[in-house]
Amino acid sequence: MKDTFHLLLILLKGNKIKLDKEELEFQLLSHPTYPSLYSVANVLDHFKVDNIAVNVPVNERTLELLPKVFMAQVKTKKGLALATVENDGNDYHLKTSASKVEHQSREEFLQNFSGVMLAMEQDPTTAVQGSKSSFRGLWKILLIGITVLSAIGLLMLSASEPFSLLHLVLSIIGLVISTAIYKQEQGLETILGDAFCSDTSEKNDCDAVISSNGAMLFGAFKFSDMSLVYFSGLIIASFLLSLQGMTYLFPYAISLIAIPITIYSIYYQALVLNKWCLLCLTIVAVLWAQVAIAIINIDVVATFLFVTTETIITVFAFMTAITLWYFLMPEIGNSKALKENKISFTKFKKNFGLFEALLNKSEPIDTSIAGVSEMVFGQKNAPVDITIITSPFCGHCKPVHSLIEDLIKQYSEGIAITIRFNVSTDAIESDIVKITLRLLEIYIESGASICLEAMHDIYGEMTTVPWLEKWGSCEKPDQYFQILNKQSEWCLNNKLNFTPEILINGRSFPDEYDRSDLIYFIEDLNENLEEDEAVQTSYPSCAY
Repeated sequence: MKDTFHLLLILLKGNKIKLDKEELEFQLLSHPTYPSLYSVANVLDHFKVDNIAVNVPVNERTLELLPKVFMAQVKTKKGLALATVENDGNDYHLKTSASKVEHQSREEFLQNFSGVMLAMEQDPTTAVQGSKSSFRGLWKILLIGITVLSAIGLLMLSASEPFSLLHLVLSIIGLVISTAIYKQEQGLETILGDAFCSDTSEKNDCDAVISSNGAMLFGAFKFSDMSLVYFSGLIIASFLLSLQGMTYLFPYAISLIAIPITIYSIYYQALVLNKWCLLCLTIVAVLWAQVAIAIINIDVVATFLFVTTETIITVFAFMTAITLWYFLMPEIGNSKALKENKISFTKFKKNFGLFEALLNKSEPIDTSIAGVSEMVFGQKNAPVDITIITSPFCGHCKPVHSLIEDLIKQYSEGIAITIRFNVSTDAIESDIVKITLRLLEIYIESGASICLEAMHDIYGEMTTVPWLEKWGSCEKPDQYFQILNKQSEWCLNNKLNFTPEILINGRSFPDEYDRSDLIYFIEDLNENLEEDEAVQTSYPSCAY
């Protein structure tokens, strides 16, 4: 399901570009056309990564011009598929999934290449962007590593014999693998899952085994959940017994219970499904290793005959693990469901056809004001004309100003953003009038970039007094007051009494959307308007 996402990660890594992995995954999976090549190109545009998706001639000359790493559409046994391609100078290395690599000669690649490809440019500014999810991942690994090492160190100091320490290490390994199986079952990616389960075949299919009826005990308990509880209980019991300086006889005895379960697992995979789950077999190997430790310490039988302190501690440890599982597992499931719902909802919201239909429901307004020089950012006379009615003292206008900055950074060549102030002009000495007059003056006298900086201050955290100290007061208030007054009159005449208000080519931005969603539709708006313009040019009205 997420092969295209993994291919994009490989492509970015090959071009030494770092992006926030979580945000990248969300933007790609929520794109209306995912997993198409268009969705990849569109998401790269969203992250301001220069890229080009084209259909090129399939010949030797083209291969000479292609970059070292790119994404291409290639022929596979299952039909056309996307692949990340790396050229080492002689051969072509194709990845159609996270871990499956196919090596092809120049001639073979020419035969399989459809001509459709996507390449990106290594932009130094983009390449150094930090990834929040990467930092979180590093911190997570660091914290887990320190915790595990500290725990092992504690047990080494308190354990009376090496078998108990080995038993604990095997329990930790078992817990890690069990977590990978659980995530594989939930459709989530892990390093272990990609390593053991990504290459499916007639005999090797983790998903088929994990989702089979045989993966349930009595039709009610999943082996993946039982495995998590089992190893968690052993780990907790090991710590408690170690801290008390007690023997590990009872945990050893419990290990013997796993023997029939491992035999059943192998039987079911080998004779019923005829498929193997390598992760499951690894768990079996861990369990057998623990059984071997229990057999070496054969006096475990004594633990079944007497209720001892060790028994009570071990039972407490397992009940703690079961309780944690009982309360945490539903929350993890809800978290996954919420993430999937968020992706589905965002994909629905990004549907341009729906947005366009809602936009066209509103009656168009003539946004021009004769004889008035207004603040316009971007490219004047661009096909997408956005009018934003705002006020510096409007709390809800602050997020819209952030949107303006994002739109200018990403689409400055294809849009025109007109800033129109709707403020009361009854008192020329009021703070709001002073600020708006000065903003108009800064735009006319100093240019758009300086004005945008001044707007950023007043729409940010800066209050009136420090803002006026920094930017000063308007030197020609009478000249700019006329502009402000006409803007206010225009708002009144068109019954636009509230701020912020966004008009796209004279039509009101749909109430059903968050204003920040506008950035998703700029490219589609541009394409539609350019197509309409081309049609009008091709079919001019006839004069009789």
